[in-house]
Amino acid sequence: MKTKILIFAAVVLLLGIAIPSCLERGDSTIVLEGGAARNDEPAPEPEPEPNPNPNPNPEPEPNPEETSINGGHYFQIGNAVFHEGVIPSGTCGGALEVYMNNMVLAGGTNIATIYSETQYDKFYVGINGVDGYYEYVPETIHQEDDWYVYSIPLEYSMDYQSDIEIQISASKGDCVSSVFTQEIKFVKSQEGALNVILTFDNAKDIDLHVVTPSGIEIYYGYTGGSFLMEDGEIAFMGLDHDSNAGCSIDGLNNENVVISEAFVEAGIYEVYVDLFDNCNPSIATNWTCTVRYKGELVKPNTGTNPATGVFPVGASPFDDDEHNNLVMTFCVATSKSGIDISNVTFKPNRPSEASLQKIARKR
Repeated sequence: MKTKILIFAAVVLLLGIAIPSCLERGDSTIVLEGGAARNDEPAPEPEPEPNPNPNPNPEPEPNPEETSINGGHYFQIGNAVFHEGVIPSGTCGGALEVYMNNMVLAGGTNIATIYSETQYDKFYVGINGVDGYYEYVPETIHQEDDWYVYSIPLEYSMDYQSDIEIQISASKGDCVSSVFTQEIKFVKSQEGALNVILTFDNAKDIDLHVVTPSGIEIYYGYTGGSFLMEDGEIAFMGLDHDSNAGCSIDGLNNENVVISEAFVEAGIYEVYVDLFDNCNPSIATNWTCTVRYKGELVKPNTGTNPATGVFPVGASPFDDDEHNNLVMTFCVATSKSGIDISNVTFKPNRPSEASLQKIARKR
């Protein structure tokens, strides 16, 4: 038995396998969306069954991902029911007032906050010109003065890459509202194995901070950069956007930390969301933060994924304590890169002038 343990230890040292404290010894997985676990080594694919009626010239089948809202190129809504056809619409009830970010990054979550003078039971969400729509029953309803307020989280695919027009309507019994429409602009961003995306629904200076297992903090004060690998590939580790820096409004309302596979470390990551500057204290701000590893939602150790929150009307900035709002920790089980990031010299991202002024202000 001792011999087997020594052999295993030697293999671990030779292969550089990390067993971080966030997992039980022996685990080699990262837990993903739906509570399922994906092994590092994929299961072998089954042998294809012979086709009893081979057709040498088969008709091409339409790709549902390109023709349907739930095909994988757009977004999903948790606990919603998908229907084929056109979104229901009518003239009953009051008009919907919807607030959501009109700029979206692939892989992010965009929360549609709906205000209505009429209390509705169901909402319908579709895309103009794309088949199908989601039927969503809100989990919670709250009131603000004479308004009923609802929230619908739209979880965008990592393959999302086009401008669209969102359509939303609502119903109560036979009463169906008119359709609210909102143009959504796709924003190109860096791509990597690990993506942490912060989205908020109006123009505030809200910051994303990600602390890696080795203690590197990625945020507006250290935006990282790119690195040319030996094989000629460019790897990236850093902050892709510092939106509305110092209340210099760009309207993006998204921030994105991206880490290429070469720089993904094993261990615990910490995610913080900081209100740096409340550019308009008269309105509340809904935010959501989503973490994906290789395209899949990561199951967090603490918090939820996506994490959501609200900076209420009149919220004060966190000032010197930018780690006041820890929203999530998560674990990456193993690192296959073997790269010592402390010895990597990145070609740095060039911060915007607004970001440079913001950094000087903090100093």
